[in-house]
Amino acid sequence: MMNSGLEPDEVTLASVVISEARRVFYRMPVRNVVSETSMVSGYARAASIKAARFMFWKMKQRNVVSWNALIGGYTQNGENEEALRLFLFLKRESI
Repeated sequence: MMNSGLEPDEVTLASVVISEARRVFYRMPVRNVVSETSMVSGYARAASIKAARFMFWKMKQRNVVSWNALIGGYTQNGENEEALRLFLFLKRESI
């Protein structure tokens, strides 16, 4: 891309980074709440909120950081009502 004189934008760079992170993640022999939360956060930052949500609900273990990563991802992507809904669910369930 850069050889052609085009400069990558933030979305393009984020897509490349998340693609490489995904490759590394799925090669990891052991995954845990930290690595899975990092992927949730990465997907959200790359504007892949559906992938972030899928990863989050697939997690065997979640903690307050995991919840915050998904809620923050919703707000970063303009889905404020979904962020609020998830936050209220978190409070109601005393998680």
